[in-house]
Amino acid sequence: MRGTTGSGIACTNCSEVEIAVNNLRDLGVNGIHVLGGTDVTVVKNYVKGASRAAAGSWGIRCSTSSDGLHISGNKIRKYGSGNEVAAGIGITSTCTNVRRYGNDLGDTGLDDQSVGPETSPFDAAGHMDSLMRPSGRYETTSRMRAGTSNTPTSGTLYLVPIWLPKGAIVSTISFASGSTAAVSPTNWWFTLHDRNRVAVARTADQTTAAWAANTTKTLPLAQTTAGAATSYTTTYTGLHYLGVMIKATTVCNLVSEGSVADFLASVAPGFGGTDASQTTPPTVTGGAFTAGAFGTGSGILLYGYTT
Repeated sequence: MRGTTGSGIACTNCSEVEIAVNNLRDLGVNGIHVLGGTDVTVVKNYVKGASRAAAGSWGIRCSTSSDGLHISGNKIRKYGSGNEVAAGIGITSTCTNVRRYGNDLGDTGLDDQSVGPETSPFDAAGHMDSLMRPSGRYETTSRMRAGTSNTPTSGTLYLVPIWLPKGAIVSTISFASGSTAAVSPTNWWFTLHDRNRVAVARTADQTTAAWAANTTKTLPLAQTTAGAATSYTTTYTGLHYLGVMIKATTVCNLVSEGSVADFLASVAPGFGGTDASQTTPPTVTGGAFTAGAFGTGSGILLYGYTT
């Protein structure tokens, strides 16, 4: 199908419908639009050139409280000139129980605002990491993999990779200590960074507050790119970083999955130690702070999470 003035395929309040193996090109609005309904499957479709007549449309659009969506194996491409898609796949926050994986979006991007989509191709019964993730929590690594601990270097900011969806509201950041408590801390704080290491949120400095052994510390946000704030809403789906900085006579060890050498951890996009000689938290308003290059201290895969 090609050259329509509206959506290539529109499915309104459909139930138990499969939209599969279609070739849709040069479309007026969306390639495929699912509005409401339950248990709709969208698989193995090719969409190129959505938004010919209306800029800001989507290759595949799902909205209006659609429930039980399954979206996989689709390929979506830009037309190459003129109006372009807002995103290859766009799913609104009213959609629930979304399973989405294996889609080839090229450079069209993803805008999935649904809550807790399942993005693994495995059945839930065989995907224990997802089953064991507490509700409302995004983790740097599964608790099932956090079987060791590592000790950060005093005064060094460490960044740990974490996947976050667009529209996630981050209010707190947490890390857990191992068997060694912090001794005589002078500064410690947590940060949230985007994929380019730009700090988008931070907690307050905990200064000399104790951090005992075998203790999770959950700190509320105190500042974001917008200024003083208690939460930050992510603007894209994908790689982010959680940061932790502890300055103390003895730094507590932190629960982790392990660590790798600098020369491995510093390969882009990278993780691990960045800026040394840190004390008070940076100002993050307006994206004023970007963490330095990776390579200071080891590449520690710490266990941390956001809520």
